[in-house]
Amino acid sequence: MLSFFLRKFPLFVAGLSLIGLLDSFFIVLKTNQAKSTGTISCAVTDGCGNVLFSSYSKFLGIPLGVWGAIYYFLLTLLAFFLFFYLKKSLESKEKEPFLSFFAKLFLLWVGGGFLFSLYLFYVQKFVLNSLCFYCLISFVDISLIFFLTSFFFLREKIFFFKDNS
Repeated sequence: MLSFFLRKFPLFVAGLSLIGLLDSFFIVLKTNQAKSTGTISCAVTDGCGNVLFSSYSKFLGIPLGVWGAIYYFLLTLLAFFLFFYLKKSLESKEKEPFLSFFAKLFLLWVGGGFLFSLYLFYVQKFVLNSLCFYCLISFVDISLIFFLTSFFFLREKIFFFKDNS
């Protein structure tokens, strides 16, 4: 019998990624409001304006908040696909062929997001010398997702990656 944690983990990550999605939308909203008012308020730190209007705040001309929303939306979808194929495997007592594919894709997506978030934290802290509270929420969120995912896959790797043929 597989653990409760194994069965519910993808839904927990989907919940965390929805928090990241909401935070990304909030960053976009705050940035757009600041364009019209000329000021941006930060809940705890005072560096939101420096960070959100720096030369590092866009990629391919698109604000990082928009990229973050896309990232978290796709992460939520991947978590639901993982949940669906995991549930299907548990019900049929055979490993679903797509389970390993989605597990590997999920790992790559989470790992890539965490590494990019580390880079952005470095830019905030050591290049811009400013911290954006809302950006830090995203950093903590993806860090939590990364460490939980790492623990989860290390614990259950035989189930996901062992070939049953």
